[in-house]
Amino acid sequence: MRLCSCIILLVTAISVAAPQQAPSIRFPMTTRDAGKVEQGIPIRHVFTFSNEGTRTLEITGIVHS
Repeated sequence: MRLCSCIILLVTAISVAAPQQAPSIRFPMTTRDAGKVEQGIPIRHVFTFSNEGTRTLEITGIVHS
């Protein structure tokens, strides 16, 4: 029983002490060619992304062109 408690304590300590990776944003596609677009006609596109790190990724602003 004492050995089991020590193993559980060791595993918990290792998992807590493991360094976390900084957030890292990854876009599968970073550009989109909309082709020929008529003036005044809005276009939309959704860019997907994922966080490759283990820490929380915070998006504090976006810029469109």
